[in-house]
Amino acid sequence: MQPIPPGPACQSCLMPMSSDRNGGGTESDGTTRSIEYCSNCYRNGMFTEPDITVEEMISKVQARLLAAGVPEPVVERNLMAVYGLDRWRD
Repeated sequence: MQPIPPGPACQSCLMPMSSDRNGGGTESDGTTRSIEYCSNCYRNGMFTEPDITVEEMISKVQARLLAAGVPEPVVERNLMAVYGLDRWRD
């Protein structure tokens, strides 16, 4: 089981930025790294899934965390945090 690393997290999917193999998404120039969004969620200054809902993102996060062996209580605590991420704030 992998613990969830501390530190900044993607403001779309909650993935720890330190876990992003690409070092973050890219801004519109294609080379500048985003400090807010991971490479799974953000490329070339755009969201990779622009029409995904927060509920769909929560389902994806839940599946990813459970597959990584994160205990269910930790998963549940983290899922509620998705609503507070910058991408999903109204």
